[in-house]
Amino acid sequence: MKLLRRLRGSESGAALVEMAIVSMILFTMIFGIVEYGLAFSKRLTVANATETAARVGSGVVGSTVNADIAILSALEGAINSGVAQDIIHEVWIYEADVDGNWTGNTDTRNRYLFDLTDPNCHWSPCPDPAESGVAGPWDPGLRSTSLSSGLTIIGVRVFFEHEWITSFLGYDDLDCNDGSSDPPSDCWADTAVMRMEPQSE
Repeated sequence: MKLLRRLRGSESGAALVEMAIVSMILFTMIFGIVEYGLAFSKRLTVANATETAARVGSGVVGSTVNADIAILSALEGAINSGVAQDIIHEVWIYEADVDGNWTGNTDTRNRYLFDLTDPNCHWSPCPDPAESGVAGPWDPGLRSTSLSSGLTIIGVRVFFEHEWITSFLGYDDLDCNDGSSDPPSDCWADTAVMRMEPQSE
C-alpha cells in the first residue's frame, strides 16, 4: 500500500514538472507571436505610409513650394497622427541615385524631425509655406520633372521607433538614440524611391 502511494506521488510530481516545462514553452510561443505580430504590423504600416508619401512627392506637387509639407502630411495621414507620435522619429526627403540610395550630399537631403510642440505643424523645421516655410537645403524647385533634362529620383526614408510590450524575449526597445546621431542609430527605417512624373518634354 505504501509502495502504491509512493508511485502515485512520484507520478504526480512528474506531471507537475512536465506541465511547468510545457507551460513555459507555450507562454514563450504566445509572447513571441504577439511581439512579432505587432512589430510586423508596425513595419507594414510604416512601409505603406512611406510609399504613399513618396508617390505624393513624385507627382504634380513634387516640384512646387508645397512639396515637402505635402509629402510629410501624406505620411502622417497614412499612419494617423495619434499613432505617428509614438512611432515616427524623423524623415528624410532626398535625391536618390539609380540604386535608390542617398548620395551622401547634404545639399540634396531635407531632414525633418517629428515634433508635436507646434499644433499647426508637426515637423521641425516646418516646411509649410503657411507657417515658417523653413525647409531643408534641397529646394523642391530643383527637382527635375523634364524628360529632356532627366527626371529626378526622389527618396523618402522614415526612421521609426519600436517599444516591445514585454522584456520576455530579451530585446531592447528601439529609441533612435533621441536624434543624437545622423543618421539616427538604434532605429528601424523604411525607404520608398520613385522617379518624378514628367511634367514637360
